[in-house]
Amino acid sequence: MKTTLILLPFSILALSSCSNRETRVEAKEHTITVTGSADATLTPDEVTLTINIGEYYKEQFLPNTKPIDYKTLVKLDEIEKPIMELLKKNGIADSCIHFSMMSTSWSWYASYDYGYGLPAEKKPVHFEKTLSIKMKDFDKAVAIVQAIDTKGVTSLTLGDFKSSKEQQMRKDLKAQALKNAKEKAQNMLQSIDHQTGDIIRVLEKDDSNSYWSWQPAQSSNSNSSYSASEAAPAGSPQDIKMRYEVEAEFEIQ
Repeated sequence: MKTTLILLPFSILALSSCSNRETRVEAKEHTITVTGSADATLTPDEVTLTINIGEYYKEQFLPNTKPIDYKTLVKLDEIEKPIMELLKKNGIADSCIHFSMMSTSWSWYASYDYGYGLPAEKKPVHFEKTLSIKMKDFDKAVAIVQAIDTKGVTSLTLGDFKSSKEQQMRKDLKAQALKNAKEKAQNMLQSIDHQTGDIIRVLEKDDSNSYWSWQPAQSSNSNSSYSASEAAPAGSPQDIKMRYEVEAEFEIQ
């Protein structure tokens, strides 16, 4: 009796353990998990032209001048006015032009080149401003860049390429990825005379699989070396390449 009482719990535990393993294996044998993907390419139809402008001295562009000789400060309004006129001439609506940033700067210099012990003098405060223009036409954006008077323009950037169809394409790709996952599962199961049943689980992959690019990434030039002939960026925006994946689990019939 003692032997029977001692062995009985262990026997029950062993049977219970085997039963659990068989249940887990059985669940795996009746489902199939696959990954489905879908790809698409879109042509960008939106671009942002960013123009950074800053006050400068007319004497900066004269030969053989030093900072101590700078006297005539060109204000932001004077720099911005011809740019706004150029944008209006090219049919850019005011609603497409955004003021995104404004900053200030100043510098100190000695009264003479080697003025040891002499008090330093502060140049007037310089204001800088950033304009962002959202456009639909890349070629027009390039034409504007080429036509801008670069005095007072510290940098120009063409970037932030987008497509107005991107949001709908995301939805379509996700649906297509799930459809491709089911087709993939069906093809695999047909080889062993089985069919897919109801869908059990769907795991959507990270949307970061969607990406786009353009080479060169931007056209940026300093005020000191910029010229109209250098303004045109080479090439044109590359297509937006999008890819989405889903992981799907189906019943096996």
